[in-house]
Formats: sequence, structure tokens, C-alpha cells
Amino acid sequence: MKLVVEVDGGYHSQRVVADARRNRVLERLGYRVLRLDAELVSRQLPLVVEAIRNALLAPSPARRAMIG
Repeated sequence: MKLVVEVDGGYHSQRVVADARRNRVLERLGYRVLRLDAELVSRQLPLVVEAIRNALLAPSPARRAMIG
């Protein structure tokens, strides 16, 4: 599993198209992208750790297709 964790600040609301394009490129390269709000990271670290853990434990899209 290759996971990219992106911490997005307020400026990302102006970068929706660029971020989506970057996500598609990373996903084509086999990465899963997890985007987290900077406010969440600074105030709720245990939730962030749980989200990352869940992303790492979740089946990859390719494995999901094989399983189901």
C-alpha cells in the first residue's frame, strides 16, 4: 500500500481543480490519497491517526474489485 497524506489548509479551497488533477496522477501511479484538513490535524490528532490507520488497513481499490 502506498499512501499519500495531504494536509490541506484554507488555501486549498482555491486549488480544487489542481488538487483533483494531482490526485488522479498519484492514483494512476498506484498511490491512495488521504486528504485531511489542517485544522483537524492541529486539534484532533487522535482522529487523524485513526483515519490514517483505517486508510492503511482498507483494501486497495484493485483488491476490492477482486474480492467483490
